[in-house]
Amino acid sequence: MQTRLIIVLVYLICSFSGNTQSSFSKEDFYIAMSSDDLLKVNEQITKIQSNSSISNRQAYLGAAQMKKAGLSGQASEKLNLFKIGHQTLEQAIKKDTLNPELRFMRLIVQENSPKILNYHNNLNQDAAYLCRNYKMLDVVTRRAVLNYCQTSKILSAKDLVYE
Repeated sequence: MQTRLIIVLVYLICSFSGNTQSSFSKEDFYIAMSSDDLLKVNEQITKIQSNSSISNRQAYLGAAQMKKAGLSGQASEKLNLFKIGHQTLEQAIKKDTLNPELRFMRLIVQENSPKILNYHNNLNQDAAYLCRNYKMLDVVTRRAVLNYCQTSKILSAKDLVYE
């Protein structure tokens, strides 16, 4: 009986300590997306892949994969990873076209993608949509949008509709 109790306690301790390490946080996701730290981006991809209950999981994964592509080494790896991420993000947007956060993720990637990839078609449309629907975003995503506005050439904080 004591052995079973010890096993259960060890299992619970391991489970709880593991969950704090692998839990997804939007704030951490947007920090990784704004950095050039491949380890942070890889960490986010792992967290997204291991947590099937994340809302908009497919979009987060696609955006993170495209970010990783820009930080990876070999050109063939970059292109392959970018294509996979592109398909994943676009599928998520097709499923939920009215979600301004998904449009924000695409805007981030499109604005920072090399011109040669020809992935800039929705920049103006997404920026306008995001500005009109900024008020629909949660607090963490709003903060990420405001932070992004500081470096964006297409998105300005003064254009965001707050009410």
